[in-house]
Amino acid sequence: MRIPPELHDQILTRAAKGQTTRQIAEWLKKSKAIDVSHVSVAAVIKKHRVERREIAKHVVESYVEKTLPQDLAELDAIQASNVRLLQQAQRDAERESTVANVEKVVKLTAVVQRADEAKKKALGLDQPTEQFGGLAELLAAGFDEAG
Repeated sequence: MRIPPELHDQILTRAAKGQTTRQIAEWLKKSKAIDVSHVSVAAVIKKHRVERREIAKHVVESYVEKTLPQDLAELDAIQASNVRLLQQAQRDAERESTVANVEKVVKLTAVVQRADEAKKKALGLDQPTEQFGGLAELLAAGFDEAG
């Protein structure tokens, strides 16, 4: 027997609440008079999870495409401000080498580095890829030969 599509949402809800496919199959048998295997229940759950995953992926991609440029511009503005603060703190530490001034330089350096890492991550530059890995090796070899 086939599981009617109108029961799919109820099956997904039960699965989301932690019921096993065997428990859901038993529920279908007792409350809906539908005798199906837990494998059939699993197939329904898998089908809908794949569909929902693709929909969610497209929603997230669309959102990121719309918001990422503005987010990066804001991050750049914040980073520029942090760099100015760091440069001022470095000048202050050079002029008067106190513990407080040095600590300020250390803290601001960490802030600037974290912001750089966040931007690289947002742009996908934090993970090496096959495409660019080979290029990086080629460039590195070229520098080794030149040096």
